Amino acid sequence: MSMNEITTSERIIDCALELFKQRGFDNVTINDICNAVNITKRTFYYHFKSKDDLLGKFYTKVYDLNKQSISRLLSASNFWEQIWIIVGDYVDYTIQYGHEILKQVFKANLNENKGTFSLEDALVQQLLLPIIKKAQEAGHVRNQSSPESLYEATCHIVIGIAVMWCIHNGGFDEKSIILSNLEALFDVPPEFSLINTTHGKK
Repeated sequence: MSMNEITTSERIIDCALELFKQRGFDNVTINDICNAVNITKRTFYYHFKSKDDLLGKFYTKVYDLNKQSISRLLSASNFWEQIWIIVGDYVDYTIQYGHEILKQVFKANLNENKGTFSLEDALVQQLLLPIIKKAQEAGHVRNQSSPESLYEATCHIVIGIAVMWCIHNGGFDEKSIILSNLEALFDVPPEFSLINTTHGKK
């Protein structure tokens, strides 16, 4: 895939998500998206089969760590904080676009698995697995289950709480609930806990 294709695909996702956020998913047509991106329908269908197919790429924007994220990882005081920075970025992304869009993401995947919630995402695994191992070795987390098992359980907790957040129309603090559940899962020692900070941000 060429750089132009990547750029166009990202532009379509960005504009579509903003339109969904402003007007609601059902009130945005493919024509609306094309007009916002200044592309033809043919170009849209080259990249995506439908609006649901586009929603399948919902997390694409968080896959690439930007310079700020890398800086935060490097400046973290311990490995548990690094784990939470990575997971927290995903949670922040869902909160940014709101529960109504996330509901549509879940619906699209229930109708046909788009792979949005695949646990085999290579980049996330590559980032988290070695950090989990280092956190165990350093005593920053006390759960000594395999990093792979902890990664899988982390994904299930994040997705499960996100579903409940949608059911309750965003009526509770999704991020703090996820953090407290993950700290229980990983058995984080009190001295490394982030619960008493603002959503785990020091």
